[in-house]
Amino acid sequence: MFLEKIEQEDFLRKQRTFDNGVIPHQIHLKELQAIIKQQAAYYPFLAENQEKIESLVTFRIPYYVGPLAKDNSRFAWLERTTDAAIRPWNLQENIDVANSAVKFIEKMTNFDTYLPEEKVLPKHSMIYEKYMVYNELTKVSYTDDRGIVQNFNGQEKLAIFNRLFKVERKVTRKMLENYLSNVFGLESPEVNGIETSFNASLKSYHDFIKLGISEELLNDPKNEEMFEEIVKILTVFEDRKMIQAQLSKYSDLLSKEILKKLERRHYTGWGRFSKKLLVGIRDKQSQKTILDFLMSDDGVKKNRNRNLMQLISDKDLSFKEIIEKASVDISAGIDEIVQGLPGSPAIKKGILQSLKIVQELVGIMGYAPKNIVIEMARETQTTARGRNSSKPRLKKLEEAIRELKSDILKEDPVTNADLQDDRLYLYYLQNGRDMYTGKPLDIHKLSQYDIDHIVPQSFITDNSLDNRVLVTSAGNRGKSDDVPSIDVVRNRKVFWNSLHRAKLISDKKLNNLTKAERGGLTERDKLGFIKRQLVETRQITKNVAGILHQQFNAEKDSEGKTIFKTQIITLKSALTSRFRQMTKLYKVREINDYHHAHDAYLNGVVANALLKVYPKLAPEFVYGDYHKFDLFKDNKATEKTRFYSNIMRFFDTDRRADENGEIVWHKERDIKTIKKVLGYHQMNIVKKVEVQTGGFSKESILPKGPSKKTNSA
Repeated sequence: MFLEKIEQEDFLRKQRTFDNGVIPHQIHLKELQAIIKQQAAYYPFLAENQEKIESLVTFRIPYYVGPLAKDNSRFAWLERTTDAAIRPWNLQENIDVANSAVKFIEKMTNFDTYLPEEKVLPKHSMIYEKYMVYNELTKVSYTDDRGIVQNFNGQEKLAIFNRLFKVERKVTRKMLENYLSNVFGLESPEVNGIETSFNASLKSYHDFIKLGISEELLNDPKNEEMFEEIVKILTVFEDRKMIQAQLSKYSDLLSKEILKKLERRHYTGWGRFSKKLLVGIRDKQSQKTILDFLMSDDGVKKNRNRNLMQLISDKDLSFKEIIEKASVDISAGIDEIVQGLPGSPAIKKGILQSLKIVQELVGIMGYAPKNIVIEMARETQTTARGRNSSKPRLKKLEEAIRELKSDILKEDPVTNADLQDDRLYLYYLQNGRDMYTGKPLDIHKLSQYDIDHIVPQSFITDNSLDNRVLVTSAGNRGKSDDVPSIDVVRNRKVFWNSLHRAKLISDKKLNNLTKAERGGLTERDKLGFIKRQLVETRQITKNVAGILHQQFNAEKDSEGKTIFKTQIITLKSALTSRFRQMTKLYKVREINDYHHAHDAYLNGVVANALLKVYPKLAPEFVYGDYHKFDLFKDNKATEKTRFYSNIMRFFDTDRRADENGEIVWHKERDIKTIKKVLGYHQMNIVKKVEVQTGGFSKESILPKGPSKKTNSA
């Protein structure tokens, strides 16, 4: 036994070790109490102040109180009740512990992406959960007995919300279909837009019902603020005594039993949006909030049912304008503005450096530039989405084929390296069959088959697997300028659904394949493809554009309209990539870092050309309050073909003139100029200058010399 303890270095351990920290101050406190007991006979003040003396050992500053700074400090958040000195025995008298804890959590809580000065709601806030339910429900539709796809109007969504979501903790697709059968009298309704169940639920509502709070109390709008505050308390605090103190103010409405149960309840997590965004800002014309629109967005002919992203991007509503005005306050310094933006420290550092480079270049030039083009880098494998997209194909395929109950991998085994060939991967994703006819494909003759784009390339350049299928002949799709025909959909939908259930094809791919059921590609769909190629939707990009816009376009004319001295253009990186492919100006990252500067230059080339060829599209990708232009409404039929075609195709032509007849793209001349510029090898690299202090920064390879502090004999 002794030998075993010696082997484990656990024999005759000293009492005073770091391990004793597991049981706080157990040795030191006992020793202190013994010392006070012995010495109190000689020094009576020790006994009189024993509690205070012991607190010197036992006291710990609560983590939610933080640094005890007296003056304003960017590192402190505590809320004082007096200016007296804080001691271990008087913390409660001099500090408002509860409010300090709230400030700590709020300090750690993110700001709303769209309203940067507003804090996000708790994840289980009843308002936030209500938004989540309606935002998901607004894109759910059903196919009736006639085969017509219908969506829900405001009254129907409210009924579903009350009769399903307020009754069931988890609402499934089957429950909704049964509800449609019972209430709408449909024989076999088919719900679209969800797989097996809704992701959203009213968790906190059901938790409160289970704790004994009445539905009448929960559903009364007068009590909304109270329950929002309760959820926040249960999210912010973990200490039961503090929760008890915070909840005591509701003792007139809630019984002691319910309050006691609430003390044991704890929620975690925060949402993405603030209360002000969801229910605080209103559309000027309708006076409806975003949540109001999600609950009821009925149209004259058809219910529009726009989700949150569509509502805040709709130029006919006031939300976009309100968000843009709230996004950036240029009155603060650049450093302070960037720190207030949502995003990681690495992103903020890059943004700050870019803004400072712009300022430096303007100073060197002596005047403001005509255009500033912003391109944010695409997601890479450092992001969650990038990592997921690079997940080994074979592993994903094995899981899906197992779900499909197919023997294709047993009959034709394959490696992950082989599956990097898109033709082969599509063969397995389609279970070895033609996507349009269902005929078996020969794995040894894949090069003889066509890869067809579901949404034609004449409308959008989308070479992802979600827009490509392997077929014996692309002619089997029906019309070449539309999605697969209704006849193809009717014949193959059962097969496509089986692939979808096995996760061999995505929601997006199934939706594109079956689009003919909903009338095929509409005029607005085609316009939408152009917009998606142009418009940068990420809010972080819009925030940077907003900073630059307010810097360079702060002046107003006599009518109060913005004077656009500098156009702030936001382009998607995919446009530059497409331009490189079309002109065979390929990027090789492994050689050096020149490609960063090259991309910046090519962004400027593409942006200038697009603005000249399509001047009416400027409101789509130039930041600011331009005149609203509706392509669908304003364009004549003869012009639509040009706008519907791929926005970049003019780069393939030898020459392209603008509306005034001026040559804005001369392929031979301009490519020669571009190659000349890309051939320059002087790239100015900007590095952040920092001054480091302290012992670590003073280290060198030289041996330590005689200390200046040493007294010489």
